[in-house]
Amino acid sequence: NDLEVGGGGIGANLLTGSSVRGTNDFLGVVSQLSTALLQFDFRLPPYFARILRALAALEGTATTIDRDFKVIERAYPYVLSQLLNDRSPEMRDILRRLVLEPAGA
Repeated sequence: NDLEVGGGGIGANLLTGSSVRGTNDFLGVVSQLSTALLQFDFRLPPYFARILRALAALEGTATTIDRDFKVIERAYPYVLSQLLNDRSPEMRDILRRLVLEPAGA
């Protein structure tokens, strides 16, 4: 069962309410995503749900070796480089909002 809103699964179990901008904990980010999905009755496509599960598993496995490992901290430089190098209007808009708007919305 992929991340289905309203149908149990990951989305129904990770509603801790941590701030996305204030956390580098992947499960905190997934929790925020789950809250938004539930609020808007949105189903995440299975492909993306599998990616979230894989990243959560990666962080869980890595934290058994290094308690301080954070997927988001490790992925941040790559994601930032993608944002800065992609010239599409959609990506420019996302970058503009992240940088210029206080809530990053």
